[in-house]
Parts: sequence; C-alpha cells; structure tokens
Amino acid sequence: MPILPLTGKFLYYVNYNSNIIYELMAASGTVYANFTVNGDIDTIPTIGGNVMLVGFSNLNSVSAISLSSDSALWSLSVDSPIGATASYAGGNFYFGTLGGYMYSVSSSGRVNWKTY
Repeated sequence: MPILPLTGKFLYYVNYNSNIIYELMAASGTVYANFTVNGDIDTIPTIGGNVMLVGFSNLNSVSAISLSSDSALWSLSVDSPIGATASYAGGNFYFGTLGGYMYSVSSSGRVNWKTY
C-alpha cells in the first residue's frame, strides 16, 4: 500500500510493512534517495517541519528522520504498538498506542507528556 506525504518538491513513498522510504522528485517521480529504517512501517509517516516521524508496531517505537539529511535523528520506545498515524502541531508530534496511552513528543525527541 503506497503512502505519499508531500513536502515541497519531494514526496515520500512507503510500502505497508516495508522498511524502505523512497524520496521521489514530485514533478517527475524520479527516485532522489532512499533509506532503510530498522522496523516495518505500518502507519502513515507524519511530516512536521523538516522531520518525518515513522511508527513501528512490531518494535513498539517511533523514529524521527531528518528530511534535509535523510538520516535518523532519534528513536523512542513506547508502551505498546503504535495505534494510528501521528499528528503534528506547534513543533510537537502527537500519537497513541494500542495500550491506550497518548504521547506528545517534540521534534527533538523530548517526551512532553504521556497520559492514559
């Protein structure tokens, strides 16, 4: 299942349960770069600012990727599998887990709060 968040001149393509993110030129569809992450991606990545947040239910974690350098920024272990796609507002990512917890995490990876 393709997933296509769009930022400026790039779009990002991920197959469901894959571990590769493709960065494509939006105008032509040409692959500009690709990078491999540690787990199978099974939520739609969320883009906030210059950071892409990716959730992994098989690893009970989220990871942030810099869109300017295509490199990993940080990873955060959570209580249980990620339940849905994250939201982004005011420099923070918000997401829930199947264990019933909600998280607020800054773009730099600092946990602002975790609530049940």
